[in-house]
Amino acid sequence: MLIIRSLLLSFPILMRLTMIFPIMLVGYMVIGVIAVFLLLIMVAFSPPLAIFVVTALVVALGVFPVMLGIRLSCRQRGVEPVGTYRGMALQSMIYGLAEAFGILIIAAIIIGISYLVAPEMVSTLFTDFLPQDSGPQIITLNDPATPDTLPQLPGVLLIFAAIGIAAIAMRAVLLTPIAGGAVGRDPNGQAHTPFAHVGTYFFTSFLVTFLSFISTIIGYMAVPLIADVLGLSANLEDMFLNIEQGSYSNLGLDAVVLYIYIILLSLWVYAIQGAGALLIHIRLRDQITAYHLANTSNDHMTTQEARALWQSRM
Repeated sequence: MLIIRSLLLSFPILMRLTMIFPIMLVGYMVIGVIAVFLLLIMVAFSPPLAIFVVTALVVALGVFPVMLGIRLSCRQRGVEPVGTYRGMALQSMIYGLAEAFGILIIAAIIIGISYLVAPEMVSTLFTDFLPQDSGPQIITLNDPATPDTLPQLPGVLLIFAAIGIAAIAMRAVLLTPIAGGAVGRDPNGQAHTPFAHVGTYFFTSFLVTFLSFISTIIGYMAVPLIADVLGLSANLEDMFLNIEQGSYSNLGLDAVVLYIYIILLSLWVYAIQGAGALLIHIRLRDQITAYHLANTSNDHMTTQEARALWQSRM
């Protein structure tokens, strides 16, 4: 039931995220320029640290839209947010670092175990399935579909799938605290404590997160079909190349519609996660409130019974 409610709530959140998308885009561009400058310095001193910072930054930039969608939709669900957007951005960095650290650790464990079981498969993963540096400005991806690599393909795909599931699980574990950080208070009504209620409603959070990614992937897979309906399939690659190069003069209305569809699809993954996190936060708040009311009622009944017993003995 909560999954369906998350889908329904995701559309209003998607509308709010869409309206502020231009502001988010400018902010991300500024952060990107600063990040590239810092990473160039880090790579010279410690490449592993640079990899961690890149992963943390990417994950943190993915946490912030979720928190923003939650905060923009709080009052619609009867939740009054507190705190500032600056504090929320700091919370997104904290959870982004934690999530990135967890993903990297789990990925290292998965790859390490895979290497112990099948070292050839892991070697193939790094030599044929990951980008290779072919020069100062050229990054190439070797063609994995060769007679030598095809036997390793199922195992490599299994590694990628395991790491993907681990990433979804890490987001699910942190989904309830992320909601608390966005609202500014925990479900118990107190000021937000980082990582409070971590892992609560994990199975539901996992399903919501899994649904968000799977639905987005399916949506991306439908892009060629939509392009064919709009008559853009013949020059789809050229269209994206022109957009990447900043050339918009040759884009028609159909191309603009397709591009808007891709933007909405990219934001929808955050909208679904934000909707699920907010609904879980509300459910947990209601459960805590009901528990306190029940205890208060039981204490009150016990007091009344004690008074009646005392009066009967007089």
